Amino acid sequence: MKKILLVLSVALWSIAANSQVVIDKGQFFSDAEITLLKADAQNLKDKYTIETLIFTTMDLGGKTPFDYVQDLGRNYKVGEKGVNNGIIILLSKKERKLQILNGCGIEWLISDVQTQEIVNQMIEFFKKQNYFGGLQEGLTLIEKRVSSVSWEVEPTSLDELTKNDVGKIINFTYSNKTGDEKFTSATDTDPQFSNDFHVMLPSKNGEFMLFYSKHMNEIVSAALKMKSHQVYARLVSWDDKRLELMGTN
Repeated sequence: MKKILLVLSVALWSIAANSQVVIDKGQFFSDAEITLLKADAQNLKDKYTIETLIFTTMDLGGKTPFDYVQDLGRNYKVGEKGVNNGIIILLSKKERKLQILNGCGIEWLISDVQTQEIVNQMIEFFKKQNYFGGLQEGLTLIEKRVSSVSWEVEPTSLDELTKNDVGKIINFTYSNKTGDEKFTSATDTDPQFSNDFHVMLPSKNGEFMLFYSKHMNEIVSAALKMKSHQVYARLVSWDDKRLELMGTN
């Protein structure tokens, strides 16, 4: 069997809850395996609110894996709105390609490099044509990453934050009173994370730094252009006043 190629992307949108968490158009799995994979995906949702879509296809219809998943994203939205904690796993039989897309609320815990590591371990199963085992391994490794933090959203304001909120997902209203739309726009050659990628948010507690990844240009740009916006971010350091952007609503 030819080696399955990896095409890795990170979804910049919140992809939408759908009851069909396993759609096996590529006929990779038995009915019993689909039932077990659905149970594994449901476990992620029940424990951590992480929504996963496993989608297989016979072929990509001449599209690139990225374009194919873009089309999937228009029809299936996986993950909580604003929190962007959805994951799509795509398998194509003809092209032998695997693609994992993480919502931008996930990528702080599962970076591009870490997703590559997960994929490499899945491929070891695929080489033996054990696609079910590979998917189970991938879901297990994903759970280990996402289980390290809380996914409960705490509506609040920056003025009300305390050091006891470290580790929590904060939902607050951002008002761009100055009208300043400037921010560091990342390019494909930039690292996924950089200390340059942040905007300053004033509060009674001092200025917070809201960090974003290179995949979030459109999200940050939209937030800065609106007078009022709901922002979802995790407070990861009180001393450094560091917030990591997950999404906006």
